[in-house]
Amino acid sequence: MRVRRRAVLAGGATAASLALTACGGSYGFGASASGGTSPGRAAASGAPVGAVPEARTSGRSLRAMTHLHLGRIIMDGGGRTLYRYDRDSAVPPRTTCIGGCAQTWPPARWVPGMKITGVNRALVGQVRRPDGSLQLTVGGWPMYRYARDLGPGDARGQGQSGVWWVSKPSGARTRASAGGPAENGGGSPPGG
Repeated sequence: MRVRRRAVLAGGATAASLALTACGGSYGFGASASGGTSPGRAAASGAPVGAVPEARTSGRSLRAMTHLHLGRIIMDGGGRTLYRYDRDSAVPPRTTCIGGCAQTWPPARWVPGMKITGVNRALVGQVRRPDGSLQLTVGGWPMYRYARDLGPGDARGQGQSGVWWVSKPSGARTRASAGGPAENGGGSPPGG
């Protein structure tokens, strides 16, 4: 009985360790799967970016940040970079990324009472998606995350297929290539 209990406890500890690794156990510390620091995940100051898990904060706030290569960009509360899609429209706001597209480019959800920092509130709105959910808009443009961004500050979707762009605080697209980390543009780091 005692041997069996140890095996169960050891198995549980191993499972928990694997779960933390799969969920990004080093979340917010800038470590990539290769052991190095990936561009966009560590703040220039050396402080971790996005120490609060995305699931709890991503839809609750919108903030402008400074990216070393892209300039002023916008991120959600989890520090995830927000993108716009050239095939959508801003006037009137219209979203066209559905189905498989929305799996690669998850829509940023609009949340009532969202905390907005560094973005003109008059530019922040919503559009109803075909499934009835509300998507965040900035400058009329529907906002998205990129599923292949590994963590806070990543901007791997920049320029994808010539139609996906990291969004500026105005909703306009950025044109520079991504590569450097986002740094805090004043105030607290992403995640609040």
